[in-house]
Amino acid sequence: MGNLQGGTERDRFILSGGTLSGTVDGNGGDNVVEGNTTNSLTWTLTGTDAGTVIGIASGFTNIANLKGGDAGNTFIFDINGSLSGNIDGGLAPSLNTLQIANTKQYHFPQWADAIKYWLVHDRPNWQLIHFFEC
Repeated sequence: MGNLQGGTERDRFILSGGTLSGTVDGNGGDNVVEGNTTNSLTWTLTGTDAGTVIGIASGFTNIANLKGGDAGNTFIFDINGSLSGNIDGGLAPSLNTLQIANTKQYHFPQWADAIKYWLVHDRPNWQLIHFFEC
């Protein structure tokens, strides 16, 4: 299948093992891409509400929320990556990983301890592996 484009309201795109040769465009609204799979998924945010994940060959755009699959997920924010909504690690019994890979854009030392506490204490299946402060 080529490209998928959502409407102007909330759209939900579910990855269930198939592949898409093109892109997913949420096209406005509070959209979500959900990894409904037992495989580990690596999500890479490359722009504002845009990025890549296995199963969508040319990536996704205008997606505010991501929901991981049922195995350990990795969510990577690259130098231009940002997300206006939420990340849900899914039902993963193993660790989910959050990787922030930009030492210039992500500068929030006042939140560092709160983020680490939240990930360790309130989200026991999450592991923060890269947190750089300027």
